[in-house]
Order: sequence, then C-alpha cells, then structure tokens
Amino acid sequence: LAAAMTLAKQVYRVLLRRSATFALTVVVGALLFERAFDQSADSIFEQVNKEVSRLPNKRNKDPYFILQG
Repeated sequence: LAAAMTLAKQVYRVLLRRSATFALTVVVGALLFERAFDQSADSIFEQVNKEVSRLPNKRNKDPYFILQG
C-alpha cells in the first residue's frame, strides 16, 4: 500500500501537476487508447468474418475493383 501511494505521488508530481503536462498526458493517453481499441476491433472483425473473406468474388481477385466503377 505504501509503494502504491509513493507511485501515485510520483505520477501526480510528474504528469498531473501542471496544466500543460496534464493536457499532454490526456492527449497521449487518448491516442494510445484509440490505437489499441482500433487494433482490437479490427482483430475481432477479421476473426468473425474470416469465412466470408475466403469466398471467391471479384473484389478478392482484383485490388482495383472499386476504382473501375
């Protein structure tokens, strides 16, 4: 418990004491969270739809299918 309090005090002193550092911490945390959430969502989507992507269709054969109209 004492170690947790010491760590909490250090985090407060380093990251949360000044407004600019606090804002930077929030922005970096949001970016890291968004990246992790996006990776997780993509992984789940690919896992759920892995059978669908194996079906033969024109889009799988031709990467420029969308551009051809």
